[in-house]
Amino acid sequence: MAKILVLHTDKGKMPKLNELQLRHFHVNAGEAMRRDSKLKLNGVYVDKDGVGISDWEAKDAKAVEKVMKEFLDFIPYDKIVKVEPLPLEL
Repeated sequence: MAKILVLHTDKGKMPKLNELQLRHFHVNAGEAMRRDSKLKLNGVYVDKDGVGISDWEAKDAKAVEKVMKEFLDFIPYDKIVKVEPLPLEL
């Protein structure tokens, strides 16, 4: 599994979701994960201005892009990237 981040930084800032939109997000993300057992949403982190990330685990970035387009099309984003841990020697 790869670590995939969806960046909400510029034009794709995360909108403030009302209760109905938040429920819609949960239902749609849940449906996407039920359809693809290798897909996992670890969390969404956003500041007061809508800048943030969505943290996913998936086969690859294309799998998350598919979810964003098919299930979460009401959530804007700027970029989807696969990231690797930086080896830190302390």
